[in-house]
Amino acid sequence: LEKKKTKDLFQKFEGATSLGIYYDNPQMAIDKNECRAIVGVLVPPNVSIGDLRAEVNADEYKIAEVPRVESIRVFWPFRNVLSFLVLALRAYPVMERYLRAVSYT
Repeated sequence: LEKKKTKDLFQKFEGATSLGIYYDNPQMAIDKNECRAIVGVLVPPNVSIGDLRAEVNADEYKIAEVPRVESIRVFWPFRNVLSFLVLALRAYPVMERYLRAVSYT
């Protein structure tokens, strides 16, 4: 999403946060270019899908519900574009240690 459009969503929906879902670990991927991820804006639970559709242009935004799944969550402040790089460098080792500790395969 463009920065201005994303900022508009944060202004329209108080409590909205950014969201990134990474489905693959690039350190374990055979082809790092095939890693899957989505990035978006997470609106508060009190905003219904109908309210969201009424407020945003469907040509500019894709609206989707993300189902609850067992996952590891990492919270990281977004200050600039480099935040994503620092997040990946810091978060993956911590997540890997956690997964080993709980014997997740």
